[in-house]
Amino acid sequence: MVGLKNVEYKPISARDILVNLKDTSELMVDLAYSAALFHCQELAEEVMKLEQYVDDLVYLLEMDLMLAARDAEDAEALVGVSQVARAVDRISNAAADIALLVLKDVGIHPIIREAFRFVEERLVRAEVKPDSPIAGKTLGELDPWVEVIAIRRDSQWIIYPEDDVEVKAGDILIARGAPAETGELVELAERHPDVVPSIGLPSKHFQAIADLLVTLKDTSELMVDLAYTSLFMNSQQLAKEVMELEDRVDDMHQEFELLVLSSGFAPSQAKDFLGLIRIGVVTEEIADAAAEIAE
Repeated sequence: MVGLKNVEYKPISARDILVNLKDTSELMVDLAYSAALFHCQELAEEVMKLEQYVDDLVYLLEMDLMLAARDAEDAEALVGVSQVARAVDRISNAAADIALLVLKDVGIHPIIREAFRFVEERLVRAEVKPDSPIAGKTLGELDPWVEVIAIRRDSQWIIYPEDDVEVKAGDILIARGAPAETGELVELAERHPDVVPSIGLPSKHFQAIADLLVTLKDTSELMVDLAYTSLFMNSQQLAKEVMELEDRVDDMHQEFELLVLSSGFAPSQAKDFLGLIRIGVVTEEIADAAAEIAE
């Protein structure tokens, strides 16, 4: 039996904890996908550290809620807050599941990297060359439509760097944003970046798998955004849309798994296809968590 970790109580407002949970879980998902795409164990390890941080935040929030409840009526009113926290924790666990694929070397099928070329928000890795025009600039001076979520500097990672952090030659940037803007960042950082050609997919069958994976990822993340918006705006209409999208994700995920399992892969490819299936499971987990928030 695993013992419970002692977490020292800190007087932090429930609202602040919820905002922190939201931001951290979203960062974890991006870092986890980045770890998988760039096969980076260090990023995967950072995700696992953040998972523990989220667990601690959830524990602190539950303590806050227990201290705030003076009677049964108060307790009933606070149940929803606890449910949201648990849903966010579920998102962080899903991110950790992706990180574990990297740490356990389960295998990342090439379909995943190919599919991520077409997602609405792209993740990129860029190494800042000595003659790069962005070397010496702060992150706040870069394109506002690109967000640098992590910097590898020497042997250290700077996670979620502030706008006043200066970009230095030799830094490795992990950034997210629209394809055009992230592509421009890579060009500015690397000056003459190596163009990684599309591997292409060998058949319509594999193209269908890639297309479904893109749709699953984009839809699950849209659901999270809509769920938070419905919560903050107290919009039942938006919450209803999230629930409708959950049904679509369930259907798409089933179709995705059937396509993967009918791919006729060789035993030597089993690990890569296992990783592909688990990525699909993660997208559904995120969608289910969004539905819990919307409820």
